[in-house]
Amino acid sequence: MGSKLSKENQKQLNQLLEEINLTTTDCGIARLTFKKFCRGRNNTIRKEDFKDFLDMMNMRNYNDAMISAAFHVLDTNGDGELDLIEFCRYFILLSRFPMKCKVHLIFDVIDRDRSGTLDRRELRRFYIDLAHARSHLMDDASKLIDTDIDAVFNEMDVDGNQTIERKEFVAYIKSRGPLLLQLLDAYIE
Repeated sequence: MGSKLSKENQKQLNQLLEEINLTTTDCGIARLTFKKFCRGRNNTIRKEDFKDFLDMMNMRNYNDAMISAAFHVLDTNGDGELDLIEFCRYFILLSRFPMKCKVHLIFDVIDRDRSGTLDRRELRRFYIDLAHARSHLMDDASKLIDTDIDAVFNEMDVDGNQTIERKEFVAYIKSRGPLLLQLLDAYIE
């Protein structure tokens, strides 16, 4: 298992670290944790390894459906494995970093196509993944999605251009309270 990052991954990691002002020590902890659970041939974490990571974080109340949904949300490139960048985003969400950093990371997790904006499809997928992760607590998760997602999207999309820019997302979280963050917290607790 190699420890070298590709130039592109190193660039992405440096950009992520710069965005959230991560210290060298915190970065080292995230990398060491990643290496500990990185058992895949491609220098990645598989779903089974992710489950072990959750156990280490004392998050043993996840059932298989919740683990699958969480893994699916974090696997932003859709390859079925978590690379260092995807893992670092989650690790930071679970760590002691300020909410300001977490809001930007959540935006990046939702922005699957890396366009810098959120479309209705991306926000819907995020909510669906959250609902499936918590489906054991809800009678009809799909009903929640169908009735609320458009209203939430329209509220966030202040300029009405059918996309949510990062500044709109951050402003929504600040002004409307942490509704989306509460869902995420429920999801990762």
